[in-house]
Amino acid sequence: MMRARLRSVFNSSGFRYLITGGLGFLAELVTIWIARDVFRASSIIAVGISFWVGMLASFLMQKLFTFRNTQKTAIALTRQSISFAVLVVINYTFTLGFVALMDPVWSSPELSRAIALLITTVWNYLAYKYIIFRR
Repeated sequence: MMRARLRSVFNSSGFRYLITGGLGFLAELVTIWIARDVFRASSIIAVGISFWVGMLASFLMQKLFTFRNTQKTAIALTRQSISFAVLVVINYTFTLGFVALMDPVWSSPELSRAIALLITTVWNYLAYKYIIFRR
């Protein structure tokens, strides 16, 4: 009984979404650190770069692992790409705006990005599940 419940949790798209999201976020944090501490980029530039790294990694992991979407037709890939591009524009605009707004309050782009990510996580899951990778 307990094994079946655990298997059910591990096989759920929500659980896989959180795992891949965590990996994507880790990629973003490493990118912020490299951009700021190695290349001396500003907080906004560092978060901007990390956003794109995280979004690309996230899209690939969400498609292949989380939602196990194997659609490869030109129509499906075009629809997914356009839907994803719209989501990216919304997320990118929100993220940079949020970081710019919060940077004077707390000088931590990592914290600002983490909070922005928590906010966007909910609408991203719904967009991936019901729009981008719908079957």
